[in-house]
Amino acid sequence: MANIASQFFAKLEAAGLTREQAMKVIESQDNALAEQIVALIQDPRSEYPYFGVAIDYDQPVEWLIDDCKLYWTDPDIRFVPPQNKKGRSNIEIYLVGIGRGSSEKAIKRMNAQGLRPATLEEVLTLSIAYPDIQQYYPTAALGSLWRNQHGKAYVPALMGSGPNCELHLISNEEVWGMYWRFAAVLK
Repeated sequence: MANIASQFFAKLEAAGLTREQAMKVIESQDNALAEQIVALIQDPRSEYPYFGVAIDYDQPVEWLIDDCKLYWTDPDIRFVPPQNKKGRSNIEIYLVGIGRGSSEKAIKRMNAQGLRPATLEEVLTLSIAYPDIQQYYPTAALGSLWRNQHGKAYVPALMGSGPNCELHLISNEEVWGMYWRFAAVLK
């Protein structure tokens, strides 16, 4: 344990932590400073890229789709139920990667990080603010689930770039490839 502690402090010192700052953690009466350090290390932002956006939850999805200037939109996207949130908010949207895996695996990873799946409205707002993100990260919105007349579940997903960006409905039972990202927001 002593070797791990000395390696830990050596890394912190190499990053600019002074001996006096380290002593504040060691000599603190309670554990508040150490808890802040652990919280910072466990922050989902440390593991996933995130993007700040200003969202208007009152704006109709059709307007958001128009603002995205998409090349193609799945015609069934109009059946995706809207979310119940109202008003405006500044949020951070995280792009959670899981390698290959299921929607269930992605949601479990989000929950473990204090995140929830983003909705169609949130992913469209992300695409408006950062139009080329889906070029690098095809992005699914697991927070907006739609079932067709046969009961099969689908989720919205953005892929492509610039004038070739498309909005699809993809089976929620998909085994997602390693390049997919799942949009998420803090709970």
